Amino acid sequence: MSFKNKLLLCVGAPAVAFVLALALLGWTMQRSQAEFTRYIEVDQAIEVALRDMYAQGLQMGQALRNIVLDPENKQAYTNLSAAQAQFGKSQERLGQLSAGSPLEVSTRALEAMRDKLAVQQQAVLALVKSDAVAASRLLVTAETPAWRDLRGALLKQIDEHNALTQAAFASGRAAVTRLQVVSAGLAALALLCSVGFTLSLLQTVRRELGAEPAALRAAMAGLAAGDLTVAVHAQPARSGEAPSVGHALNQTIAQL
Repeated sequence: MSFKNKLLLCVGAPAVAFVLALALLGWTMQRSQAEFTRYIEVDQAIEVALRDMYAQGLQMGQALRNIVLDPENKQAYTNLSAAQAQFGKSQERLGQLSAGSPLEVSTRALEAMRDKLAVQQQAVLALVKSDAVAASRLLVTAETPAWRDLRGALLKQIDEHNALTQAAFASGRAAVTRLQVVSAGLAALALLCSVGFTLSLLQTVRRELGAEPAALRAAMAGLAAGDLTVAVHAQPARSGEAPSVGHALNQTIAQL
């Protein structure tokens, strides 16, 4: 291999390894940021929507009971309408976030349960002013069981979502750790290549020159001044190799 190619190899190989290590590290950081962004924008938003639906369901039940106890309680009607509207918004948000995810099927089941609960709540409201006793009975026998089913499904989905989130987080963290290890390995390899190629380059230069550059410079300066007694301590060439610069200089001085 020519000296030029060796020099290019000594410089290029460690540079390529370092660039690969930096590129992999940058991709690892980008992936970590993407995972964190997805957690904030999707996973956490899903949990917020589920917990808000649970809270609004409790609010709806309390407001409906206040209406049954006092059909003229206007604030109870207002609270019921507000809770129903907020529940619907959170339910719509949950449907958007869970589309295409493992939670999509259970989310649709929640919608069916919510529709059933809404029917029972409307039936109770229809009886409140005409037959308070029947409204109270319907509240206990129909509306409350419907809410109990919906509440249980909400709590189950919250637990399922937390399990999926923790599993995804653990998987992402493991993947990032592996990438970091590979990146560190590439950096270490680049360092080893740099050290190895540097030592090889020094050995090549020493073999090509055959002596220290300062000794060669002094001998050539003496030769230029007309001193034919100068010489350098040149290393002997290996079998099959061309003589070094120092050896060639000594031969030149001897011939002169």
